Amino acid sequence: MKKIFILLTVMLLCSNFSFSKDLFSENQVKEVFKGLKSYSQKTPYSKAILDMGLGKTQEDKIQKGYALRQFKTYEKITALVVVEKKDEGFVIIKAGFLDLNKIKDDKKKEIILNAAKSFKGKLIKENKKTFSKIDAVSGATRYHMRIYATLNLLAKKIIEEMEKNPDWKYKNL
Repeated sequence: MKKIFILLTVMLLCSNFSFSKDLFSENQVKEVFKGLKSYSQKTPYSKAILDMGLGKTQEDKIQKGYALRQFKTYEKITALVVVEKKDEGFVIIKAGFLDLNKIKDDKKKEIILNAAKSFKGKLIKENKKTFSKIDAVSGATRYHMRIYATLNLLAKKIIEEMEKNPDWKYKNL
């Protein structure tokens, strides 16, 4: 029984690793960090976050970060958030879903896309202030709440890593 559990755990970890690599290719990662000097990727980042990447400028300052997380709304989908450090603070420059085609119902798809649109361009942490999460609209369904919770979590974790300036191995772009 113990051997089966270990085998299943290893298979699950390996499937998450290959899943995130297939879903978000190296070319897509490089597109996120276009114009920067170097980038680093950590796959998997944690149990909850499949993949995270950070990009540095010519001055070796972290400028952008992205994170991926798989979660269940109407179907199991993968969220992507990209955060950029600007003069005024941290801004979400992209929020979306990599495998939105899993959702067949157009109304459900629209709800998911509208939630993502409400994140794009938002200043979520002003310099030296606390993180400002983006709240779901009043009357939101549990699916809507999960979308907002996931996108907020990804943004918060990206900012934490950007501020830590971790000693990850960076590749030139």
